[in-house]
Amino acid sequence: MEEKYKIINDRLNEYCKRIDDTIYMEDLHLFFYLTINTVTTIYENDIAYQSSIEKYASIYSFYQKRNIYLSSTQSLDIVRNFIKNKIPVFLDNFDEYIKNGVLDFIDSDTTTENDYSYSGISDDNKREIHAIINHNYEDLETIIHEFIHQLNLEESPVSKTTRLLLTEGISIYFEMLLFKYLEEKGYNIEEISKIKKMRINDCARISDEILTELTLIDSYMKFGSINENTWKDRKELCDFGWSNKEGFEFEIRNLLGDKKEYKFKYINNIGYIVGTLIAFYAINQPNDEMTNKFIKLNELVNTENFYECLKYIGIDFSKDEDIDKLFITFKDEILKINEIYENNHILKKQ
Repeated sequence: MEEKYKIINDRLNEYCKRIDDTIYMEDLHLFFYLTINTVTTIYENDIAYQSSIEKYASIYSFYQKRNIYLSSTQSLDIVRNFIKNKIPVFLDNFDEYIKNGVLDFIDSDTTTENDYSYSGISDDNKREIHAIINHNYEDLETIIHEFIHQLNLEESPVSKTTRLLLTEGISIYFEMLLFKYLEEKGYNIEEISKIKKMRINDCARISDEILTELTLIDSYMKFGSINENTWKDRKELCDFGWSNKEGFEFEIRNLLGDKKEYKFKYINNIGYIVGTLIAFYAINQPNDEMTNKFIKLNELVNTENFYECLKYIGIDFSKDEDIDKLFITFKDEILKINEIYENNHILKKQ
């Protein structure tokens, strides 16, 4: 373990210097709290994480199976009609990206596990969206998600931190708006729920991963170098940590794997947790005003302060009740997805 402690401490020393005097360190405990509660909300309410191994396999199989085929042309038409009807201010951008080849489809059959969809600026300073397609409802999510990323992407934004923390939330919100629109149009709710469930799964995976990182960063700041006694120091001081040495060392080994170095993902991934929470909250607000606010927010993320952007959409992180309402709507969405699975399971039994 000594070598693994050295790897972790070397990276922590470098990483903590990097994030010192930034929102990521100044508000570490806020992000810690959001992550802990995200993990807790998922594990306490998502039936997949409350199940036996056998039942989990059945649930996983249900959500992995896709019953509707979509060609790339069909997917583009569906997304374009959504943009035209719900966010027409973006329609010219979408048509331009299609016309100029900014949006590039890559069939999943030709990719490896290391490939992923992304939106960015190429080396020759051209906009590009690479969308891996599976010919099902996932493609609708991918297209709108990466399209929105491209719209708020600037090479040198005034407020890079704000964009990192909120760009996922904006894209996920418009995903949810797309699926709400499809439900209203009579599209298959069961298939839509499967894509929403993927969002929950991603959030669970990312939360688990950075929760270990946040606990290590917090411990490093409180106690100094990570060592075999860190778990004990933390247990004596904090409610959250490791219950024994074996569990602590397991998490260190699990985090590092066989790697001789480690790259912390906290900065990049905390935005996914914040984003999922605000998107699920916003989509449950009962009026179209929120959509207009997110259209505007798509501009503000490159110029404004993170907390001011949140206040613009009605969330004040200085108020406990505002944080609580994020987890209320997040839990409600999980329960809705559970219900769709359970109804399907009951119908198949009858």
